[in-house]
Amino acid sequence: MISRRFIIGSRKFENNLALRIRIQISKLLLKYVKKIMKWRKIQMTICHSTDTTFKADLKHEGLTLVNFWAPWCGPCRSFAPILERFDQEYSNVVRVLKINADEQPNTVAHYGILSLPTTILFKNGEPIDKILGAVHIDKLKQCIPDKNN
Repeated sequence: MISRRFIIGSRKFENNLALRIRIQISKLLLKYVKKIMKWRKIQMTICHSTDTTFKADLKHEGLTLVNFWAPWCGPCRSFAPILERFDQEYSNVVRVLKINADEQPNTVAHYGILSLPTTILFKNGEPIDKILGAVHIDKLKQCIPDKNN
């Protein structure tokens, strides 16, 4: 006959063992994720701007690509990965900003944004090109003056 004390003790052992296994698996996964991130050298440099910070964000010398979007906008959501890929390739040439049109109405009104997504390319704080809608990454690359040569 097995005593009740033995059964309770073995359950504690099983729980501790399961916990240790889960901790080891978590450590291994974290280790491999860090290696993958270093290997891919993922740089997320897209900045989210607001009405109050937009002028300061535009003072960046050189090219700045500003994307006006909204969370409810389907084309905006499909354009987001394209913009992220563009940012990974051109982060040393172009600074990318995103503005939520619902939360930042003053900036949207100032630039006359009537449809989403709208992307404006600025050079030294002045708008030089405007793209309406979700476009292919090649269209974004064509807008960059330094890369067309």
